Amino acid sequence: MERNELIEYIIIRHLNNEASPEEEATLNEWLKSDENKEEYSTIVKIWNDTAVIIPEQNFDTNAAWQSVEKKIQIPLDSPPARLIPLLSWKKIAVAAAVLLTITTSILFYLNRNKEVPLQNILATQSNQHVLLPDGSEVLLRKGSEISYANDFDIEERKLRLKGEAYFEIKHNEGKPFRIVTNKSIIEDLGTSFLVRSAGVTEQVMVNAGKVKFISLADTTKNIILSKGQKAILTDNDFTVDSIRTNNILAWQNKKLVFENTPLKHVVEDLSNFYQVDILLSPEISKSSEQIIINTRFEQQDLQQVLNELQLITGLTIKKEGDKIILSPKQKQ
Repeated sequence: MERNELIEYIIIRHLNNEASPEEEATLNEWLKSDENKEEYSTIVKIWNDTAVIIPEQNFDTNAAWQSVEKKIQIPLDSPPARLIPLLSWKKIAVAAAVLLTITTSILFYLNRNKEVPLQNILATQSNQHVLLPDGSEVLLRKGSEISYANDFDIEERKLRLKGEAYFEIKHNEGKPFRIVTNKSIIEDLGTSFLVRSAGVTEQVMVNAGKVKFISLADTTKNIILSKGQKAILTDNDFTVDSIRTNNILAWQNKKLVFENTPLKHVVEDLSNFYQVDILLSPEISKSSEQIIINTRFEQQDLQQVLNELQLITGLTIKKEGDKIILSPKQKQ
């Protein structure tokens, strides 16, 4: 059975009552397998046994060794030892190795959680520039948040992101830079890139270098993106496309520029910039790649932009609830 370090980590967080709703959902999905349920039971037993040894996370090596010593002592009047076939020993060795790695993970997790506080940065009033301890830079969009351990860059470079941020990474092959979101892990391969984590989808857009985009629900599912590429992760599936505009940081410079841009991509950028759902009707969606837009919006409110878009395209624009729909003009 192949080890899944991510699941082990989530199980430990679950047992410590720290798992997020997304992690709980991932665990419940994984537990649908009988084989996984058996593995889960094993980890729970180890967790409970570990709690007895280190009730307050103060590990007494001597006490633990004495406990083990008692269990392995053989009485003088014990019956002759039974020979165990070589195959059985191999199975025992594999099981022991798995138990050892899981136990080590638990001990490491307990000690790490106890000793290393987190640094939390929330962009509440405006976009925020953050300089990380390793010299990497983050431009955090208003309303977004990052968190990382105070020992960041000592053993590993990893942070958690909620929302949207642009990263300029100081590349270090010995210490990969990893970003964890609700549904994915993004690993820097020497880049500058944008990560957008919102609702049911995750998006990565690469401005320079390469990025590894990994599904958190199934880490065997991953892709590598190069400069000029973007990918969306939805329901554990990736959709890859080219970046068609230069508006990756429009929310920072307050400027949207479209040069020979298909309507489909104009709508995507406007939706993200104004944080509203702008949709194309089925009739327009079919031909949206053929409707080309050349215009520029700078520090204009949404209604002004929609009015101009209506003049350019001749389409009808109307609001339906909290959504804005673009559809063909009604024939008189």
